Amino acid sequence: MRRLLVAAAAAGVLATVAGAFLISNSLVGSRYVFESVPANRRPLDFLVDTEPVTGVGDPLSVAQQLTGQWNAVAEAEAPFGVISAGGPYNGATAGTTFGTFTDSQHEMAWDDTGEILSHFGLGGNVLGITLKSVDTSRGQILDVLVIVNTQPFALVAPGTGATAEELFRGTLLHELGHAVGLGHTPVGIVNPTTFGLGVMAPSQMPTMFPFRLPQEPQEGGTLEGDDTVGLTGIYPDDTSGLGSISGTVRGVSGAGVNEIAVRAIGPAGAGEAHVGILTNADAMGEGAFTIANLPPGPYRVLIEAVNGRANVTGTTMSSNGTSLGANPFVFAIDEFWQPGDTYDPAEDERTAFELVYVHAGRDTGSLDFVLNGEPLLAGPPVAGTLASGDAQLPDGGGGFHFVDYFVFAGTSGQQVTIDAQGSGVTPQLSLLRPSDLDLVAEDRPLVGSTASIALSLPQTGVYTLAVHARATTGNPGGTGSYTLTLAGASGTLPPPPVVAPASVTVGASDPGALAFSSPVCATPLFQVRIAAPSHEELWVDEITLRASGTGDDALDVTEVALLHDVDGDGRRDLAEPVLATGTFAADDGTLTFTGLDRTLLPGEEMTLLVLYAVTVQSVTSAPQTAALPWWLLMALALPLLHRKTRAAAGLCLLLALPLVVPACGGGGGGCNGTFDPSGAIATFRVSVAPGDVGALATTTDPASPLPLPATTLGSGTLSVSN
Repeated sequence: MRRLLVAAAAAGVLATVAGAFLISNSLVGSRYVFESVPANRRPLDFLVDTEPVTGVGDPLSVAQQLTGQWNAVAEAEAPFGVISAGGPYNGATAGTTFGTFTDSQHEMAWDDTGEILSHFGLGGNVLGITLKSVDTSRGQILDVLVIVNTQPFALVAPGTGATAEELFRGTLLHELGHAVGLGHTPVGIVNPTTFGLGVMAPSQMPTMFPFRLPQEPQEGGTLEGDDTVGLTGIYPDDTSGLGSISGTVRGVSGAGVNEIAVRAIGPAGAGEAHVGILTNADAMGEGAFTIANLPPGPYRVLIEAVNGRANVTGTTMSSNGTSLGANPFVFAIDEFWQPGDTYDPAEDERTAFELVYVHAGRDTGSLDFVLNGEPLLAGPPVAGTLASGDAQLPDGGGGFHFVDYFVFAGTSGQQVTIDAQGSGVTPQLSLLRPSDLDLVAEDRPLVGSTASIALSLPQTGVYTLAVHARATTGNPGGTGSYTLTLAGASGTLPPPPVVAPASVTVGASDPGALAFSSPVCATPLFQVRIAAPSHEELWVDEITLRASGTGDDALDVTEVALLHDVDGDGRRDLAEPVLATGTFAADDGTLTFTGLDRTLLPGEEMTLLVLYAVTVQSVTSAPQTAALPWWLLMALALPLLHRKTRAAAGLCLLLALPLVVPACGGGGGGCNGTFDPSGAIATFRVSVAPGDVGALATTTDPASPLPLPATTLGSGTLSVSN
């Protein structure tokens, strides 16, 4: 449903989430089932109202064009089929000619008198609504009726330049999204176009935003990134070229925070899309989120409060109690998590975003947000101001308060007093519990210059304190100054987590210097250890090997293999997979193995072994005068021996031959045989230098390699005698 007026809060949203949307749902038992059109009923054919619409040239053609927009989403199956003329739909024929919900016949109706809306028990303050028959046991959409309010006041927006047809298009495109299972998006609900971080242009506002924009209501007649991502989530087709961003939102105590909107903005550059989702979309709790089906590229990611959503309670979206409570008081300073720092306001600058890189066919791994606040220590007063630029706390009635957040540590049973003294404003305090950020205590006086909270702390942990001021007609937002004092708690905070970066080093079981006689078969030469950072996944895609030494790497090295040394012992085991093989194109050249596609979880390590096969051809042994073999001397002496003696000697020779033949060839060594220092020696060296490992993490630019030490990482050496 799309409403006539913009409000600061969403209306009519009682749903869980799929893809990037709050999706229409059916409550089956204790869980929600996402609604969609089953495959055997797709695509949806519609019969269209033949009554004219004032200001709209051909409503049937408009309906065909708009369903065509939804069908044109490249990564999704086309949800709509034949759109054709039906009959004249009005109040007199409602429930008979159309809208019976038992005939599996889908219709679009234009209501120019309000009679159709009235027939279904609806008022005239909505711009459009979609009514559906749903098999609630499976969440399957069976029958659909789309109603667009075409009364004169619904297709007029004075002072904006919007035409009746533009307003009609925006409403109908929105309702068609509902027809296939999409609900209202959180994008734009809690961070309107008029203020806040990540401001979007009206042209970027998703079609599934629940209200018509007052300043530019003609926007909304085209699909935006949030719309296409949502449709792809319900009816995926080919999503191999798309990736996803996932993670958690937590308080400094570590508790997951549900029902917070997470928004990805990108890919960075011109034409950025704004795609959003709520934490706990899968009803699993713990503040988790996933924004799926995103085009590859760099994104800014921010979190924002969902205050004012009066009908979204702590039990609507949560199944395990870690929710916001029945009366959500959500704070969420717009920020992106900074590694190693969770609550320093000097570091969590609103404009200081790290870019998050989305790659095709991959999820970013856990992207962790921490709701922060300034540390509040016991004893000395803290002076603060509330003004434009501060975080904003919607009040549920279309307005907001400027707000500052503080955090302090306390123990269970500790007596704590918090006082706020306002200057020119009436201060207000709200204290949130560590475990689930539910409201513990508050003081919101209507008049006066003092607010105070005194209580025995219910549990040990890090508490969050919100300081704001009463907003009035003459002071919207509640700007002013205050002095804050904490008594009874130390305020000492736990240290920030230690974040280990990604690293590439020589393996602990590196083979070191080796020496064999030619030929050499699949000998471990060099071991490389790659470790993911402690806070995010690492994707290892390629590694470059650099050859050197006296041997000819192109002529003598017959194969180079890259092995996943699963047990890290520096030896080749038959069960360990060979990731890639190749040869050097030139002496002292390089060999790059690409497409390794190895994913390391946060803190996980992987060990690789470089294996060499060598047959030395580039150098030969110097001529040497050597004694004749014993078996040849015996053969020459046979004619000189007595006949009986000769026969015995011949038998000995025959018996000895099987022992001699296997030892022949390759300087007497065979594959990885005993090193013969009397032969010519060729050396082969392989090394990995900075930048030779092509690895990507959530926050690394695909064009930049994983940073390695400033010197050569290491090398392995093989000496081979011919």
